[in-house]
Amino acid sequence: MTSEKKANIRHMMFKMLNKSF
Repeated sequence: MTSEKKANIRHMMFKMLNKSF
C-alpha cells in the first residue's frame, strides 16, 4: 500500500468522523 493511498483513507475517515459530530 502506498503512503498516498494510506493518506487518502485517513482523509476519508476524518471526513466521516466530522459528519458524525
